[in-house]
Amino acid sequence: MDDPGRDAARKLDAMEWPGGRPASLQTGSSTPTGIGGEWFDIQVCLSPGGMQVTGGASQWRDAAMPGGFQPIAEWLRGESAPLAVRDAQAAAGARRQGIARAQGPDGPAWQFFRHDAPGHHDTPIRETWCWRPGGSAERRAYRFAFLPDDAALSGLFPGWAAPVLKALLRTADATAMSGAWQGEDRLAIVLPTLPELGATPGLRDLPAIFALDADASDWLRRLPVHRLVLHPREASPRASIHLGGWRPAPLATEDQAQDAIIAAARADRPRIAALMQGMEPPQPAGSGALLDGFYSGDTAAWRTVLGEGLHYHHGLFDGVPPPDPTDAAMLAAVRRAVEEFYPFVPRGSRVYDLGCGWGGPLAMLARERGCEVVGVTAARGQFDYVAQMGLPVRHADAEHSLPPGVFDSLLMLESLEHIHDKLGLLRRLRPFARQIVIRTNCQDAAPPSTRFAGTMPMVSSSTLRSLLEEAGWTIRHWRDRRAEAMPSPVFWGRRVRLLPPMDDPHINVLRDWCDRVVRLGTIWGQSNPLIEVVAD
Repeated sequence: MDDPGRDAARKLDAMEWPGGRPASLQTGSSTPTGIGGEWFDIQVCLSPGGMQVTGGASQWRDAAMPGGFQPIAEWLRGESAPLAVRDAQAAAGARRQGIARAQGPDGPAWQFFRHDAPGHHDTPIRETWCWRPGGSAERRAYRFAFLPDDAALSGLFPGWAAPVLKALLRTADATAMSGAWQGEDRLAIVLPTLPELGATPGLRDLPAIFALDADASDWLRRLPVHRLVLHPREASPRASIHLGGWRPAPLATEDQAQDAIIAAARADRPRIAALMQGMEPPQPAGSGALLDGFYSGDTAAWRTVLGEGLHYHHGLFDGVPPPDPTDAAMLAAVRRAVEEFYPFVPRGSRVYDLGCGWGGPLAMLARERGCEVVGVTAARGQFDYVAQMGLPVRHADAEHSLPPGVFDSLLMLESLEHIHDKLGLLRRLRPFARQIVIRTNCQDAAPPSTRFAGTMPMVSSSTLRSLLEEAGWTIRHWRDRRAEAMPSPVFWGRRVRLLPPMDDPHINVLRDWCDRVVRLGTIWGQSNPLIEVVAD
């Protein structure tokens, strides 16, 4: 990642995403504790009429590093950490662990962090133990939620903060990538794009809310914000602004370290802003809202149409395709459509599924390949279903959001069709992954047009190739899978007729489309290739 875009994407990946791979976890670095590279944190605590600036530092290790978590265990033992902390550190199942020290008016305080592999969405995936030397430890549990997809978060905002959050969540900085660590005592909203406080709706109101003097207000407004922490259970306003970064070199004083981190963040902001080019907050009548209304149908009805697993993509039939596939044959075919990607997706790799639907492929990659997966869907009903399955998912418009970190593979399984600015999205995705894996319906024998109730701006296969190359991707694999997929509309058309009459435009559009495809048969298939492409 030598070019500025890749470097900026790496920095975004290092900023508190669950499963992220910060530079501090790389081997070969050295710190006073010998644990890992050091992340320096500036914390600005806000209370009515006052602002207090403190600092701290943290170090992290990954389970896969040589020596695993042993250096952390040795450090905790040497510092006589509370027994509860040492027991938590020794427990199995963690993917990342870290320690942090904070300087405050009452002296130093310590924290131990434990990130577990993602489990069911209602269990904590991050736990923190806080203690002071010689004292007992307090445990806090958090779960990660993308914003603004989790409607439940709105009930946690204190009254004074509601206007701040409402304005912030309308900005591209919030909608493109941000998320929150949610706990009983606080809500930590992560803003990896480092928006400047004074230029960001919602955030820029904080100096006035806390009645800060002119000097403090001016300094705060120029601060790039990495994290906004709110305390929803407290009646009086209290918040904190955080900014962090990798310590560039040993510095003599905390003031020097703070100045260096702020300067580095200000220098990074233009590169991160370049990744955001073309990002606009989703509009009520935008493509995301259209897809939400179209795809958020009755899940039980769609299970009748699609079968168990709710795979909403063409199946790939092995051998001679059956003219009218059975339920078992269709299930095997939709599974094969995902399994055909396995040679391109290494075990344990990180995968971001853009347009994950009801999560069928996402579940297969997580359970059968051990991949660290995150899905995104614009349909609220699909989001709720996937979240209930316990899979990491966000509710967002893929065209107006960015991947939450750097991934090994980006997966678009029959979802690129829904993107209006295909070239723009393919360009924006380039810094966020080693490769992109696509299977998409193309339209070769007709001019470009919008199909499927206006949700699919279609392009030809030659145009698709040109768009990928113009966006900077190098095509490594290209194949038309239409012949193997042709029985799928026969199955869907037969199953959709099992439903009673219903006022669902998506169901009705699918019924008409299946009738047309089955009627035209081979002629339609030859004119509408199903292109599978892998590019890096």
